Amino acid sequence: MKATLGTCLTAIMAPAAALLLFTSPPAYAQPSTSETTRCEALQELRNMTILAANIRTNPADGASYCYVRGIISPAIHFHVQLLLQQSWNGRFLQWGDGGKDGDLDFAPQRVAEGYAVANSNLGHDSGVEPGASFAFNNRQAEIDFGYRAVHLTAAAGKRLVAEYYGTRANYSYFEGCSQGGRQGLMSAQRFPDDFDGIVAGAPAFNLSLIHI
Repeated sequence: MKATLGTCLTAIMAPAAALLLFTSPPAYAQPSTSETTRCEALQELRNMTILAANIRTNPADGASYCYVRGIISPAIHFHVQLLLQQSWNGRFLQWGDGGKDGDLDFAPQRVAEGYAVANSNLGHDSGVEPGASFAFNNRQAEIDFGYRAVHLTAAAGKRLVAEYYGTRANYSYFEGCSQGGRQGLMSAQRFPDDFDGIVAGAPAFNLSLIHI
């Protein structure tokens, strides 16, 4: 079962935590025709495989946002939640995962706070490859799970932010617990320029010991 941030967030790498906690929610907004068109146009981006781009409603506050879903070869599925222009706080947040992942997670509370949010399945589908079975005799899946999926999703998410809003994010953060905490530590070690701040809660980084 996946751990939740609400129950297992025990370690914080400043200053990201304070910035996340004290961001006020954006005003409710409806999409204009131009915003809807701009969202749907993301499906036509070059050098990116975008499967869908449409306007959705955030269940946390009822605000509209642009939902984008894509895939990075060979099997990294990702999605990005992009608030309307007037509601965006100028920041990008990559949402971490729990357990062995294998699905796409939403962060409605962070979207309600104004963040553009991205997440991935870490390169496998838990529906057909439960637990750690995805890694058996599959070196590429191991690499994607270990670090590649988070790094490439960050790059894809930042590009979509720049394309949709017409400007880059002022700051980029990562937030995760358990598996997400491990992802945060790995990102800090391998790709220190990906994020300006990392929230790494209860990181599951000693996998050999965990599984003994």
